Amino acid sequence: MTYVGIEGSSYVGKTTVGIALEQRGYYVVPEYDAQGPFPASDGSLEGHKAVIDELIFRELRRTEAVSRAAFVGYAFSDRTPISFLTFEDMRMRTARNAEAFALHLAVKDYAVERVDQEVSAGNIVIPDRVAVLRVASEALFRRRVEGRGVTAVEELSNYGVQRYVADRALAYATQYVGPDETCLIDVDEMGAEELADRLVAMAGRDGV
Repeated sequence: MTYVGIEGSSYVGKTTVGIALEQRGYYVVPEYDAQGPFPASDGSLEGHKAVIDELIFRELRRTEAVSRAAFVGYAFSDRTPISFLTFEDMRMRTARNAEAFALHLAVKDYAVERVDQEVSAGNIVIPDRVAVLRVASEALFRRRVEGRGVTAVEELSNYGVQRYVADRALAYATQYVGPDETCLIDVDEMGAEELADRLVAMAGRDGV
C-alpha cells in the first residue's frame, strides 16, 4: 500500500479532492475536525499545549483507523501532523508583538517534540508521500475565499499567508518523508477530478 498525505492551507481544495478520491473507491482519512469541533485554547502556553495534545490524540485515532482499514493499493489523508507545525509557523508570522511570537514559537517546539515522540514510538504515522497544494494566483485564491467565506482563522484567507503555509509544509514534508517523496502542486483552476488524477499518479510512481 501507499499512503499519501494531502497538505496545504485553507481554500486549496484538500477536502474537495478527498471526496473525489473517495468516490473512486480510495480510502481517505478525514480532517481532524471530523472528530469534533476544533479544540480551543485559553490563550496561555499550557492552553495551546493542550490543543496540541488533543490533536495528537486525534491523530492516534486516525492512525488506528488506517491500520484497521486493511485497504489494498492507495490511501489518502486530509492533512497530516505537519499541519500542527505549519499552523504555529503561521501564528508566528502573523504575531502582533514579540510576546505572541515567543508564545507560538514555544508551542511549535512542543508540537515538534510531541510529533517526533509519537512517530518514533510508532504510535502515529507520517504518510509515505506528501502532496502540498497551493494556489499560485492571488486573484484565483481571492475568488476561492470569496466563494466560501472567511474561516474562523482569518489569517488563512490571506494570500501571502497561504503561500507561506505551503512553503513551510513543503519544508516539513521534505524533512519527514524526503524530497523524492514530496510534491508541490499548484492547483489554481485545476478541478477536483484532475487533481485526483495527479494524486493517484503520485501514489503510483516510484518517487515523485
